[in-house]
Amino acid sequence: MTIAEVLDRIDKSIEENRELALKHGKLTEAIENLLSLEKQTRLAEHLAGTSQLALAIVDLCRDAGNRKELNAQIVVLSKRVVEHNIRIISNYYGRITASRLAQLLDLSAEDTEKNVSEMVASKSLYARIDRPAGIVSFI
Repeated sequence: MTIAEVLDRIDKSIEENRELALKHGKLTEAIENLLSLEKQTRLAEHLAGTSQLALAIVDLCRDAGNRKELNAQIVVLSKRVVEHNIRIISNYYGRITASRLAQLLDLSAEDTEKNVSEMVASKSLYARIDRPAGIVSFI
């Protein structure tokens, strides 16, 4: 599938789900559909599509006037960005100090360790954290 075809598919999906949410009152279903497609584009490392979908989700919540859902989706998308960035960093580093990893992620040391630990526990990342040495080793 070419980039133009992917972007066309994303545009169509955004419009379909916008109608589903705003005309048919199915905001949750529309968000789930867009999040599913966002995950596919993120895992395929399609940055433009991922960004377009993230913005569409936020816009949809805003346009539906649902601030609670808007805040929840911002949290979900922020977490996904951090997880994506950890995966990318793990491709370039075999070992990295925990403080440098936190700096690259723009997170506190505690939040960085929590995110890495959650990813290891869910088996979406293979890593070891040596707390006394302050080293994260990606396996």
